[in-house]
Amino acid sequence: AFYARTANTLYQAPDLDKVIDEIYRYPLKDSARDQLARRMRDRIDDEALGRLVSDLRADNDLCNVTEDPDHFDPRIICSLGLRGDWG
Repeated sequence: AFYARTANTLYQAPDLDKVIDEIYRYPLKDSARDQLARRMRDRIDDEALGRLVSDLRADNDLCNVTEDPDHFDPRIICSLGLRGDWG
């Protein structure tokens, strides 16, 4: 929301488009995931969140970037068990 609201304005965060692209292409590092979850629970505002992810990326602490993003091993993120009366 912050990116869309500030795009092409004086208040546009530098490199935020690259940060968003990296988040979609690569898995977050565990430390970044923990820090972002903690700050989201604290109800961080959009501008501070943008600064945080930009700073994490600048320090190479945001994502596990690999040369071949399509070569990730599959991981189970969530499992769901279903039960029903089948007659």
